[in-house]
Amino acid sequence: CGSTGRIYISAYYKAEAVPSVIMALDAGNGDFVAEYRLYNGDGSPFTSHVGGLAVAGDNLYVSAKLDQEGSYSLALIPLSSLSATGSHNLTIEKTVPLPVSPSFLNCSQGILWVGNFYHPSANYGLSTGMNFTTETADGNYGCYILGYDLGRSDALSAGPEGFPIPDYVLVAPDRIQGMVACDDGTV
Repeated sequence: CGSTGRIYISAYYKAEAVPSVIMALDAGNGDFVAEYRLYNGDGSPFTSHVGGLAVAGDNLYVSAKLDQEGSYSLALIPLSSLSATGSHNLTIEKTVPLPVSPSFLNCSQGILWVGNFYHPSANYGLSTGMNFTTETADGNYGCYILGYDLGRSDALSAGPEGFPIPDYVLVAPDRIQGMVACDDGTV
């Protein structure tokens, strides 16, 4: 990430008692510089998939898991809370509910993009917040990529359904693992 000089990599365990981890590498030389073991506010291990990471402004955005109400969420970690070096426990203090499972994240041109992995034949179905597909000439698509304009102060504030209202909604074929929005507007 240009603003921090770091490359962030996520990892998770399938075991319930082991927290997910974010590692930081020096962007200039690739050296390992820090590790952050993630915990929930109640002290329990944060065992989310953490498959998506994006840095925007003063925050590191992290894919979070299904909560007790059946909603997926996005964790916001202030960059200022990430110690420069060493191995540290880090408590997730803030999450934002989302209508899709946040399998991948990207921030491009001030837009935070959040997308779900959809592969129904492998039991990766739709989230309860967006339990429908979009018919296209190529079939029914269920991968949704939501864009939130972080230039708006209320970009991640809850709307009437309890989720932030996206500024953009893209539909994509199944089995998408990530995306990039280019300066010319192509995705």
